[in-house]
Amino acid sequence: MLDFAHAAEYLADAAKATWADAATVTTWFTTQRHELLTGDPDQVLAVLEQLPPSDGRDTALGYLTARRTQIAYRDFVARGWPIGSGCVESAHQHVVQDRLKGRGMRWTRAGAEALVALRLVDANDRWNATWDQVGPMQRASRRARTAQRRTARQARTRPPKLVAAGVPAAAHPWRRVRLPGSPRFTSP
Repeated sequence: MLDFAHAAEYLADAAKATWADAATVTTWFTTQRHELLTGDPDQVLAVLEQLPPSDGRDTALGYLTARRTQIAYRDFVARGWPIGSGCVESAHQHVVQDRLKGRGMRWTRAGAEALVALRLVDANDRWNATWDQVGPMQRASRRARTAQRRTARQARTRPPKLVAAGVPAAAHPWRRVRLPGSPRFTSP
């Protein structure tokens, strides 16, 4: 859904680009804004298309036509949906920003997304219903991380042990290189 004030702003720009008289702009804009809110958006788009061509009209017509399904405000209001973005912006401020933008806080993307998900569950008072799903998912995620670390640890090649029980192993460099004067000395 397109914010109603944003859609009305495009109508106002089209009216200002068409008429220089403020009274005519106000009358046309008020009529079309009311029609957009309570009537048929196709009627508003048809009236907008009848205006003389201008940058303001063409921009408004292109923008609102491309978002035709998002400007059916009569239907949205009938369903009880908010047609402005104020409630969403307010929720963003109180649910997200107040928690994530604390002093000295640093977040990874995954950590911030997880915290926002929990804050939304809490803000919507759905904690009990959601926790039955969250707990098993957390345990599965922890098991997957543990298995991944175990696999990575096992895949690492370890160097051979050079000393066992205080005795150099066969692969130890001291066993391969003979010192001069040794009975089995061979020059490299």
